[in-house]
Amino acid sequence: MRPILPFFLLLLFVVQQACAQSGLNGVFAGVQVTIGASPGSMGRTDHVIWFRSDGTFNSDLHKPDWKTATTGHYTVSGNKVVLQYPKGGKDFYTLQGDMLTGGGYNLIKLPESNSVPPGMYHFNYAYSSGGAGTGLAYAGTASNTDLSFDGNGNFSRNAMSATQVGGGVVAGGSTRSNSGSGHYTIKDGVLVLTYADGHTQAHSFFSRPGEKPVMAAVDGNIYFLDDPSSAKSSTAGAHNSTSAAGTDAPTIKALLYKANQVQGGSRLDNLQRARVTGSINNITFINKIDLHQQRYRLELYKGSTLAALEQVEGATGWVTVNGNKTSMSPDRMREIKEGFCTGVLGLRREVISRMESLKQQHQPNNNTSVTFMLDGEEFVFMLNGNGQLIGDGVKSAGKTRTSVYGDLRNVDGLLLPFTESDQQDGQKVLIRYTRYELDPTFSEADWQ
Repeated sequence: MRPILPFFLLLLFVVQQACAQSGLNGVFAGVQVTIGASPGSMGRTDHVIWFRSDGTFNSDLHKPDWKTATTGHYTVSGNKVVLQYPKGGKDFYTLQGDMLTGGGYNLIKLPESNSVPPGMYHFNYAYSSGGAGTGLAYAGTASNTDLSFDGNGNFSRNAMSATQVGGGVVAGGSTRSNSGSGHYTIKDGVLVLTYADGHTQAHSFFSRPGEKPVMAAVDGNIYFLDDPSSAKSSTAGAHNSTSAAGTDAPTIKALLYKANQVQGGSRLDNLQRARVTGSINNITFINKIDLHQQRYRLELYKGSTLAALEQVEGATGWVTVNGNKTSMSPDRMREIKEGFCTGVLGLRREVISRMESLKQQHQPNNNTSVTFMLDGEEFVFMLNGNGQLIGDGVKSAGKTRTSVYGDLRNVDGLLLPFTESDQQDGQKVLIRYTRYELDPTFSEADWQ
């Protein structure tokens, strides 16, 4: 609910890792969704990594030699996993059971497959930017592939890719399609498709059939199995990612007021205080908020020891690290105040009523982005098809901070996230919330 990332990055030294851990073994895969710096833009990156017990890994599973090729080396220390690339680049993950957390996304372990769960698998990718209200020409790309397996050795494939530049019609665009059917076999993660004309294609294939949604990694791309119990979602393409033409501020505010009702309505509008508990890596935090008194406090604990805290009261703020107290910087004060206008708190009717220069864009997967100005800063909210807040961002003082929310649950009348992925200046952290207390009673001791 609050801007935790900048303060946490300042205090990374309080995290101490110990004891080595044995190497990883197997494929980890997941989807990273990003909100772009330009208004209304959004992108997707699929991560599929095969870790070998000898300390090497391969993240190019679309190549024919994926079983022998090596992208780099990795090390494991405690629950920290570091991927080292030949040219010096590094990626950092946190190992939690059978999941790797990359800060802005999670990678789930997929077993090596000797069978394919039957059904229709979908891969949808779309990226768009510009369009009405942005001052830029609309540009969009899309790629959609459907793979169907009947469980008896038969398959069919339909694929389409498209590019659009311009408005609601294709201008300088192109479309390609490819389809076919035949028989398939699979062994040790190698899927072989034999088409009706006799030619064959070999693909890497890993899936997790025991959990919903059923996810499969095919040649390094993430596919999701169609759930027959629900209507098939519309294909995400450039044609449904264009800006909403003719929308105006009252219409967009009506959309945000609807989102306000989804998140909690009057319960949210009347919220006065909150105490939020969660963790980042092995650091526990407690966040105290008093909207009426304009008080904010963030406490960071290593074990049971208070390692650091920051506090704002009205126009003043201070920071204490290991007992040393200093005044809070003006930039951090601004970030905290901006935080009262982001996340769930940003959907209070009082905040929505003050938004200016509102613009709306439709996004893939029935999502909608809304950009607006508030107190001289630019914000973007990302809503899903149910009107739930799934992400936001703020551009301030030349910096862009974004958050992606997940694991939404109802808590005492409010729809709140239990995971939050924050990114700023190339730094990413994954926040896990464990407890929300709404309108608790605070004493002065809570603020000492």
